[in-house]
Amino acid sequence: MADDDRARLAENLSSVLDGATVTDLRRLSGGASRETWTFTAAGERLVLQRTREGGLRRLDIEVAVLRAAAQAGVPVPEVVVDGSHSGALERPFMVVREVPGETIARKILRDNEYAHARAVLPRQLAHAAARLHSIDTALIEGLAADDQVAQYRTVLDESGQSHPVFEAAFRWLEMNRPSVSAARLVHGDFRLGNVIVGPDGLAAVLDWELVHLGDPMEDLGWLCVRAWRFGSRAPVAGLADYDVLLDM
Repeated sequence: MADDDRARLAENLSSVLDGATVTDLRRLSGGASRETWTFTAAGERLVLQRTREGGLRRLDIEVAVLRAAAQAGVPVPEVVVDGSHSGALERPFMVVREVPGETIARKILRDNEYAHARAVLPRQLAHAAARLHSIDTALIEGLAADDQVAQYRTVLDESGQSHPVFEAAFRWLEMNRPSVSAARLVHGDFRLGNVIVGPDGLAAVLDWELVHLGDPMEDLGWLCVRAWRFGSRAPVAGLADYDVLLDM
């Protein structure tokens, strides 16, 4: 971003923060559907998330979910400004308080600094999942009920490529669908990499863009996917055995 554009963004941020001076505005890498910036205002470290051009996900739903999750006892960043229906920063945005800690899974799984966190994190993740799945979804307008098998079936079909292994997998999934209880709030990407971890364990659950109504087992299963173990043999986020989740 050019210096002029950065200065204009800082000025516009100041206007939505009651005139507080914005300093140290820095864009973070990553994020497929959001621009993410950190900055300081009124002596606080804050984070700006702004939708990208052409983004399809409704930010107002995410803001409502963050507030409901906080009320339910799920550790999440606190929403400071809800700009989901504002044009002040050109595109929908929200400002949250920065939560200190680490998000890089390999560091969490290997660094000595997080030895204690590794011991307590599995149960903390299980408790966070239980709390988010207990949220009254009637309080959140606009949540969609996503059928994950149908959704990814469509992704494969629209790719225009032949993948026999995926075809066999989808057929197996259709034939072996588990019975589903009442639809609950589902995070949609609940895993290491989307949580902030400190020396004492779980500090915040991040990245709620894929939140939807569905089977809460989706979140527990995703947490156990081999790709999110980052080389560890322990099935639950590379940290523990399945009984940690099943005991909840």
